[in-house]
Amino acid sequence: MIAPETDRQLRGGITEVSHLKKTIAFLLSLALVFGLFGVQIFADDAEGPKQTLTVSTEPGKMTVTLEGQFGEKDWVGIYKAGETYDPDNGGIVSLVWWYVGENGCEVELPATEGVFFNRYEEFILDGNIIPAEYEVVVFANDGYLPLEGCPGKYVTVKSSVIEDEEVEKAPSDILFLNTDDYDSLFLPGAHDIGDIYFDSDKQCYIAEVVDSTDPYVELDFDGMITLEELKALTTEDAKVISIGVKIDPEAGNELEFYYQTEAFPFYCEPQKVIAGYANTDGYQYVNIDLRQAPYREGALLNCRYDIFRSSNKDSEVEIYYIGFFKSMAGAEEFGRAWLEKGGGSNNPLAPEPPVSTTGPDVTATQEAAETPTAIPEATPTDAPEATPEPTPTEKPADTETQQGSSAKKGCGGILYSGFGAVAAAAALVLIKKKR
Repeated sequence: MIAPETDRQLRGGITEVSHLKKTIAFLLSLALVFGLFGVQIFADDAEGPKQTLTVSTEPGKMTVTLEGQFGEKDWVGIYKAGETYDPDNGGIVSLVWWYVGENGCEVELPATEGVFFNRYEEFILDGNIIPAEYEVVVFANDGYLPLEGCPGKYVTVKSSVIEDEEVEKAPSDILFLNTDDYDSLFLPGAHDIGDIYFDSDKQCYIAEVVDSTDPYVELDFDGMITLEELKALTTEDAKVISIGVKIDPEAGNELEFYYQTEAFPFYCEPQKVIAGYANTDGYQYVNIDLRQAPYREGALLNCRYDIFRSSNKDSEVEIYYIGFFKSMAGAEEFGRAWLEKGGGSNNPLAPEPPVSTTGPDVTATQEAAETPTAIPEATPTDAPEATPEPTPTEKPADTETQQGSSAKKGCGGILYSGFGAVAAAAALVLIKKKR
């Protein structure tokens, strides 16, 4: 017979051994589960995404690379930024498209082999991609749903125009907004802009921009041309439009510029150029490159200035000048000269004021510098007077008389002629952009 105390000890040991066996069995079962499934799960995670999209650009070109396993009918579409897909549901057809292929692909645009163009003239001009911002999207199985796990990309293609050193740099015309004479430049009906007015202290026009998705104002170039306040500009005169501004960089970093011409008198997405602001709250100029923009022919008509593509906050934008140039080099040269002169209302083309040499503004130092120094009188000496030369008895007659003449070079001034009025403007069609 076992004593009660011993019996309890034995039973306790058996219970501990039983619990230990159960724990071991559980751990073995867990290990078996991970052995069958866990390794495969971790292996899948280690492989990463099954499909990748990479897009690189250079002036006038774009390379689209897709790697991984794709479906037989997965395809790529390229759109202008802001356009929507699926024509059956209010969208628009792509600019260009192609099937990916089961093992991916690499397509270098503007090459046309193996791709299909829906809107060639809006995408390719003179053998180069038109400078703009584009969206590259991969769609699944011949549909319009983006392929899951393979997000699209936004890219910007820059202009491929190369300018030589002899390019014309003089501005075609400049609207320097340092007076209140330009109220009529900004047409009424601006969208998401509280007010536009002339600030006499800053000597510029100020636009009160509202926190919104699409703040814009229409610029009445056609009306100013008719009143001969602006040259009758052609698309050759306005290949680059430069705007001198001061912005709050937290409010936005890009603008949109819609243009219309005599041959294409309406606003639409193809007739739009995107430009980026510098990340500064000081004076800056931004150049709008129209050199390779499509649908540009004839006289320039009214344009639409979307001050921000999307405004992040209420802010004031100071507008100092709008310049029209035949070259990017000319726009850059003027903008740099403006900044070097201090920005603001300082027009680098304005003549320097004459420097006064008299009056209260002249400093004592200037007066001293301009006063001729007195010539000291000769000091008398005790030296004997010089003996006069003997007078010649006969002076030979001049045999020849020489007359000198001085040539004068004339100085030519610059004469600015007036400009004729342009024909009546075509009807304007405002659009609501899709985003």
